Amino acid sequence: MCSRMRRIRDELLKSADPELRNHLVELDVPLYFGIRWLRVMFGLEFSKPDLLLLWDAIFGAGNHFALVDYIVAAMLMVIRNRRQYSKIHHTSQNESFFQVDKAISSLGALH
Repeated sequence: MCSRMRRIRDELLKSADPELRNHLVELDVPLYFGIRWLRVMFGLEFSKPDLLLLWDAIFGAGNHFALVDYIVAAMLMVIRNRRQYSKIHHTSQNESFFQVDKAISSLGALH
């Protein structure tokens, strides 16, 4: 998992949002910050209707969940745009912090 998070930080974010990538490195944010997102497949971060849309896209992509890495990077960019870096560690488990349309719009910067 940590190698996957390192790839997201050091490859995807480095090209799409180098300022954010550098900020995460400077703060020495541990690489495990996204493990919960991955373990529950974003089930705690999105509303149920949005989650079903994401899962349809993930499971329909057919390329071994490569889309998941881009979704994590997009979520980090959404947080950055809201200037709520602390939410990386403290996203409430009882509320949907992300909206799928904002995450999808951030995906455009990643390719």
